[in-house]
Amino acid sequence: MVMQNAGLPEAGDAVFTFPHEVLVDREAYDEAARLDPDAPEKELAGQARVRRDLAMRGYLELVVSVEENGQEALREFHRIAARVVRPRVEAWRRIWCEGVERELELTRGQLAALERGEPGIMHDAALVRTDPHPGPKRFGMCGRLRTWQARDIGLDRS
Repeated sequence: MVMQNAGLPEAGDAVFTFPHEVLVDREAYDEAARLDPDAPEKELAGQARVRRDLAMRGYLELVVSVEENGQEALREFHRIAARVVRPRVEAWRRIWCEGVERELELTRGQLAALERGEPGIMHDAALVRTDPHPGPKRFGMCGRLRTWQARDIGLDRS
């Protein structure tokens, strides 16, 4: 698979290296990539293994194609991958704006405050404790996922 940043892989930013005939068929790709969220744990594990094995088969086909046809084979895979993920761009833009862009602006403001000799957000520092979200780990793109919820423990900030 090919992936990038900021929680987007689990939002579909990763493209499985499924065999070419699956990659070029939107319905076949979506079906091969999907895990049934309502399936029992054992069944989900089996679905994840089937998905992994199909991606490995496609990856090995891609390796052979690159060996036979050079970089153009990889460029073709990238073009197909871009078509696979195109419908998700608007959702990713929201994820980016709510996370990455917000943190970028926070950092920009902190640097400006420090440049003025002010502490900026340092006064807002807090101690937090993290607890895992309840339930089993999820099956992600590269393995099992456990998400954590940060919570403020109520420090006196005066």
